[in-house]
Amino acid sequence: MLGLCLGLALVTGIGSWAVVSAILNSPRETPVATPTSTPTATPTPTATPTPAPVEPVEYRQRLAIAPGETKTAEGNLKANETVIYLVPGEQGETLSASLEQEGVLMTVLAPNEELADDRSERVPNWTGVLEYSGNYYLRLSPVRNIEESEYRLTVNRQAAPEPSPTPSPSPTPTSPQPPEVITQVIRFPAGNDTILVAERVAPNLIRRYLIQAQAGQVMTAEMTEGAAVMDVRFPDGELIGNASGVQYWEAQLPENGSYAIDVLANDAVDFTLRISVTGEPF
Repeated sequence: MLGLCLGLALVTGIGSWAVVSAILNSPRETPVATPTSTPTATPTPTATPTPAPVEPVEYRQRLAIAPGETKTAEGNLKANETVIYLVPGEQGETLSASLEQEGVLMTVLAPNEELADDRSERVPNWTGVLEYSGNYYLRLSPVRNIEESEYRLTVNRQAAPEPSPTPSPSPTPTSPQPPEVITQVIRFPAGNDTILVAERVAPNLIRRYLIQAQAGQVMTAEMTEGAAVMDVRFPDGELIGNASGVQYWEAQLPENGSYAIDVLANDAVDFTLRISVTGEPF
């Protein structure tokens, strides 16, 4: 029995060694390297060069033109170019400017370099009455998006119309001012029927003397000194027919009342007047 066991052990050991030996002596596999992909370089885009901006160019030119004349100017303008024509003008004159080609427009500026009016910016033609005296600016430039264009400018200057003569105002007729009238009541000294009056009159001053008398009495008035004259009036103020502008008057009175003697003159003058009332009343 013991021998059987030893034989099994020996057989088992030999088998185990054989397995281990087979494993140890088996050929090893060589690992295969996995290929690594190489990245492809992306080409850098070439930058397109930006064109340099074109600088604006401005030209100025005087256009000598007298009232009543028409002048023409021609030329060629690129997109970045502007030409300014300086045109003289006087207040009240009429200035006209027009462009024949369609590729150029015009702006009209007053002497203060502001728009001449509300319709003078970027237009093909313009006409206006000048508000100021001085140089007006006709600024020409091409229409947008046009590279180059020719132009023909025509300018006309017309003198201001002659003012109509102002009619002289007709003199306003003035009513002559009535002269001042100074009234004095004549009272004869007691026991006398005659009195002398010495005063001064002028074109704007009348001396009026009132004499109380009765019908049937005789009144006498005489200018003894000076170039004055008399108007004699009835008590109701009516002028006595034969007693206007006289230096002597005498008559029998037809009615009772206060008679008036007005002393007047064309120039300032001193006078002496004698007045008398005589006779019995009716």
